[in-house]
Amino acid sequence: MIKRLLLTVLLAVPCLVALAQFDGQNSLVRKALVSYSKDSKGFWHSVEDVLVDKIDEGGNVYAFEKKTGCAYVRTDDANYQIVLTKEFAKIYKSSKLAPIVEGQVLEDMIRQNSEILAKRYQALNDERQKAIDDAAKKVRDDSIARVRHDSIQRVLEHNQLLQYRRETDWHQLPTRNTPLVCTICGHHAIDETVYCLGIVRDSIYYQEEAIGINKDVYPVIHVSMYNRQLNNVEEYQYHTRVFADSLSSPKYLCYEYAIAENERAFAEYLKTLSEQIPYGYVESWGYDIQDGHVVLDFAYTNTTARPIKSVDVSYKLLDATGKVLKVNHLRSTTPLEPFHTQKWSWNEEQKTVPSTATDLKIHKVTLFFKDGRQHTVTKDLLVKEN
Repeated sequence: MIKRLLLTVLLAVPCLVALAQFDGQNSLVRKALVSYSKDSKGFWHSVEDVLVDKIDEGGNVYAFEKKTGCAYVRTDDANYQIVLTKEFAKIYKSSKLAPIVEGQVLEDMIRQNSEILAKRYQALNDERQKAIDDAAKKVRDDSIARVRHDSIQRVLEHNQLLQYRRETDWHQLPTRNTPLVCTICGHHAIDETVYCLGIVRDSIYYQEEAIGINKDVYPVIHVSMYNRQLNNVEEYQYHTRVFADSLSSPKYLCYEYAIAENERAFAEYLKTLSEQIPYGYVESWGYDIQDGHVVLDFAYTNTTARPIKSVDVSYKLLDATGKVLKVNHLRSTTPLEPFHTQKWSWNEEQKTVPSTATDLKIHKVTLFFKDGRQHTVTKDLLVKEN
């Protein structure tokens, strides 16, 4: 029985030595003289004189103390002192599985193996610290670079903003063909820019030059609600941000102001128009002589503040030499309101035309006003040059 037990132990020795695995079956006490473990930050820390239940990992059995029956093992993360059972201690004594040492030699070997571990984990800690320091330095460098880039970018943007303010009229509001509908007159503005007078809350006040009946122009103020499509127009957003102070400065802008100002501007235009052309002018005319009678198209613009009851057009028929053959006239029956243009077309079959007539010229235009007055427009004012 004893021989069989010894045989079993001897057969187990090679595996025991190779793996240096120790537990309650082959040892009485297992103590880590020094042991290393990693913390949450990746650093290794040592503890001393810690008892363990077993040693699973393989290691180097570097010494055996015959007097105490202790084996000394260094694994990857610890330096162990192991009190073997009597049976396994006898095996170590007789088989020389590890150097048998004692006294100062043993102490030196223990210290050397502990130093091997200390150097290893110091190197790992140094490597870990370097990685942390490098990462922190990178964060700092990236932060400094980002701050520097942001600072440069802010300077560039500020300079760009100053240049934009210097070179751009704040009234020229870029809308990039975004429709603006006037809430006063229904006018649609679809242009690259509009001449903006100011922005009050959600209303854009802008001005355009209206073309009058004599091709003259006068200012008209439009008021448009904010079109949400402008949210996607970068030029509009940038312009309103750069000139926010100027665009919001005209505190007088309101719906009533726009209406009153439009009425004033139009009245000024009409006054000027009446001074330049007191009684109106021929907007257009044309004629034809067909089958012995006259066909006359005629348009007249009334530049007075009085309604015209009828317009009498006097004309001359001429031959090829310019000789006047006949003088005749045509009268309208449709009234002409102040500052309006009216067109007439006559196909006069009752008035005979000389057979040699080749040309027609307007001689004069007589205006009959509804108030009973009348006025004859002279030859020089018959046609207003535009």
